[in-house]
Amino acid sequence: MDDTNLDGGSISEGWEISFITLTPVCNTISAPVVDLIQPSCTTPTGTIEVTSPTGPGFTYSIGGAYQSNPVFSGLTPGSYSVTVQDDNSNISPATDVTINPVSGIPAMPGEVFGIANVCSYAGADIPLTYSVASVPGATNYTWTLPPTVTLLSGQGTSTITVTISAGFLSSSNRLIRVTASNDCGTSAARNYWLKSQLPGTPTSIQATSFDVCASIASATPIQFSIPKIPGATSYIWTAQNGSTNITHVNGPGENDTLVLISFNNTFTTSAITVQAVNNCGVSGIRSITMSAVLPSQPGLISGPTNICQHIGPDASPAVYSVQPQSSVTNYQWDIPVGAINVTGQGTPTISFLYPANYSGSSISVTAQNGCGSSAPRVLRLSSLNPGAPGEIDFVQTGFCPDRIFTYSVTSIPSNASYMLWTVPAGAVILSGQGTASISVSYPSVAIAGTVTVTATNNCGSSSTRVLKIKLEQCGPPAPPPPAPFVSNGKLDVQLFPNPTNGNVRMQLKGNDMKMVWVRLLDMHGRQMKQFQMMPDAMKSFGDDLKPGMYMVEIIQGNNRVVKKLIRL
Repeated sequence: MDDTNLDGGSISEGWEISFITLTPVCNTISAPVVDLIQPSCTTPTGTIEVTSPTGPGFTYSIGGAYQSNPVFSGLTPGSYSVTVQDDNSNISPATDVTINPVSGIPAMPGEVFGIANVCSYAGADIPLTYSVASVPGATNYTWTLPPTVTLLSGQGTSTITVTISAGFLSSSNRLIRVTASNDCGTSAARNYWLKSQLPGTPTSIQATSFDVCASIASATPIQFSIPKIPGATSYIWTAQNGSTNITHVNGPGENDTLVLISFNNTFTTSAITVQAVNNCGVSGIRSITMSAVLPSQPGLISGPTNICQHIGPDASPAVYSVQPQSSVTNYQWDIPVGAINVTGQGTPTISFLYPANYSGSSISVTAQNGCGSSAPRVLRLSSLNPGAPGEIDFVQTGFCPDRIFTYSVTSIPSNASYMLWTVPAGAVILSGQGTASISVSYPSVAIAGTVTVTATNNCGSSSTRVLKIKLEQCGPPAPPPPAPFVSNGKLDVQLFPNPTNGNVRMQLKGNDMKMVWVRLLDMHGRQMKQFQMMPDAMKSFGDDLKPGMYMVEIIQGNNRVVKKLIRL
């Protein structure tokens, strides 16, 4: 066969074979590293220099043809793509760079940042910092300072550090100037005026309480405070001399914005004042007025003025009170010496018992707080004896031989706490002693004497009301009816006219026609008359009776009716 040339070997007809080893070439070039010189006012074009990779066999391009020189100069502003090629035509990844246009003269710096009012720093040797924001294109900053301001560091930069000398306060030159510059020129100057201002007047003083008297009573100081004042290095607090004590909680200096003031009982009225201070002077005064206010006189005392029901250990307590006042810490009651079971002293309400034989005329109370006492409120007292009882009235409710009478007065007299009754010897008070009405039992024998009643209380007794009593001995019992019988009906008894100044007529009506027994008795139970009559009959009697009250007793079998008769 014909010889045929092959890349990397040959084959001949005589079956002779030769091998050639091929060595592949790999692309191992890294992206180029460049130095960049931007255009300036003196050199308006830029330069790109490849610094790696470099050496024999490498060529360089910034987007066009490759060249052996790694430096590209005279470049106009724009974007460039830098690559490197080796002698095997391997090309590196691109590195993109930009040539900027010429910036020109920098703009005027912006606002200066730093402390303007330097009163508190004059002569204090305290570093202060002033700065401006970076200006695009600026390569240098020039600061011009007053002669009383010393530069410590930062000239040529956008930030400087300075101190203020003591002579600043008397100097008229207080201007700081700063310019930005580059190769193209210098910007306009930014001016910044330093100041030497007095601190502002403090804002309103805040107090935890305005009740000076409560503070004195509890020995608790009152807190006063203000917000911090810019530029102030200290504060001056004042209060009434001799009656107050000021404690500076945070110590003297710029934090002295909170004080505790204690008051004593000689305090009257005073302004609490504060001023802010710095090296330039003292601010205006801020004040708050505090006053020691005595409590007002208590209102009217409520409670009993007649003490008679409240004397002695067995009486009911007397309770007195006044309306409370918010500013009062104590109520001092002036009550009788020897008062019993006293409760409530120091409060708006007091309770006690008057001692026996008390003869005073008043009690009083004063309101007190830490500042002093009010005028006293006085309640006049009286010891009122009971009024005299009214006429004694009586009615007989039981007859011979077990005579019972009820004695009464219309009402208990004023100021009386007890009604004391007495009855004749032999009589017994069954019930009601101490009240306006009693029930009395008499024996069947003759009784003569008096029933009396006297109103009493713890202070004394009234005059005594007297009723004379005379009861005859009970007579023999009324004769029985002719024959026992049991009534089968009720009696209807009519007395008319009643009251009468002459005869009275009595008419009986009933279902039972048996004989009726009638007795006429005086109010002492003495029998005046006795007779019989039939139902449905009418009987006249009484023309011989004396004026007064009488009882008519009518009995028929088991039925008994008693009627009261009044003879005028």
